[in-house]
Amino acid sequence: MQFKKTNNLELISKDKVEKWILPHLSKGKRGFSTKFDLVKIIQTIVKRLKTGCQWREISLKDYFGEEKISWQSVYYFFNKWSKDDSFRNIWVHLLNRNKRLLDLSCV
Repeated sequence: MQFKKTNNLELISKDKVEKWILPHLSKGKRGFSTKFDLVKIIQTIVKRLKTGCQWREISLKDYFGEEKISWQSVYYFFNKWSKDDSFRNIWVHLLNRNKRLLDLSCV
């Protein structure tokens, strides 16, 4: 997966998030479904991890416009997916899918 810098906001394109990341994230079996776009949440999490800023300093208007969302909501998804190994599952799947492209000669 290549990172793409188009307008300084979108680090990973929407189609790549939908194809490579969303299928491996945990989803609740019951309860409410989120009203927010998970692609935007993933892009916001990646931006936060790349910049290293504090959660409360994330510029949500850049990603969500006038939608009412707080930094706590973005952190909730990050924390949930971190605890249930969703991010690890994505990493393992990407490695298995692209292992023929890895250069392991220096390992």
